[in-house]
Amino acid sequence: IIPVVMAGVLGMYGMIIAILMNQQVSKVSYDSKTLSQPENWGYGYYNAYKQLGAGLCCGLSNLAAGLCIGVVGDAAVRGNAQRDILIALILMMIFAEALALYGFIVAIVVSQG
Repeated sequence: IIPVVMAGVLGMYGMIIAILMNQQVSKVSYDSKTLSQPENWGYGYYNAYKQLGAGLCCGLSNLAAGLCIGVVGDAAVRGNAQRDILIALILMMIFAEALALYGFIVAIVVSQG
């Protein structure tokens, strides 16, 4: 059950980043003057690349952590009878979760900066 919970936390990291990025998008009135001038849209290339970088940072770190949790979780299920190896495998899953947490923190800094 531990790998399942850790994988669920990875999904929550992505959801939190998506909510933070969604709050930065402003509403635009759809009159002809605003639509004809892209500089009035309120969402320029800087914000777009900033959010792209934040999403890729969080997503790729979650992908790497998810692969690690999956491989280590599979080994933990197979070696469940041996208690000495189970503690080492849980420790490896915690380090994989720390990798995702670092990517999550960097994504917050990039998206809010």
